[in-house]
Amino acid sequence: MKTLLIISYGGLLILLFFGLPQNILNGQSVIKWTPFILIFFVQTLLLYKILTVFDISYNKKKILVALSVLIIGPLFGFYSGKKNEMNLKKYGVETKGVVYKKWYKDTQTSGWLLRCNFQVDGKTYSTFSETDQHNKYKVGDTLIILYNSKFPQECIIEELEK
Repeated sequence: MKTLLIISYGGLLILLFFGLPQNILNGQSVIKWTPFILIFFVQTLLLYKILTVFDISYNKKKILVALSVLIIGPLFGFYSGKKNEMNLKKYGVETKGVVYKKWYKDTQTSGWLLRCNFQVDGKTYSTFSETDQHNKYKVGDTLIILYNSKFPQECIIEELEK
């Protein structure tokens, strides 16, 4: 049982960091929650089961499971960001996009957000919400989009990256 749990946990970590397809990592539907579910629920449950098999006290289990989320979550975010940057450098193509939505986000990190539409091979894609720090752009403006030619949903608005 121990071996199976440890192999399952290792397999989950390998899947998270090396096996999730781009449409899950950069999805814009419910499927984008898969990494979150794997990290916060499946990973914690597997680790808890492993620690139970090794007869570790309840308090230590809670601490170790919480630490695992605090370590694996940010590591996964950092890794995904670097992977996206590398993909954009390797497969990046520039195109023009049009700002179709702009709004003010009034929270802890207040600021103007915008989204652009762009077309690739006759299909329309949308960027994620990105911050317009200087409030320079308005709905209808044309901006340069850098997208991954193999997976256009992976994209950035170049003017907002500067």
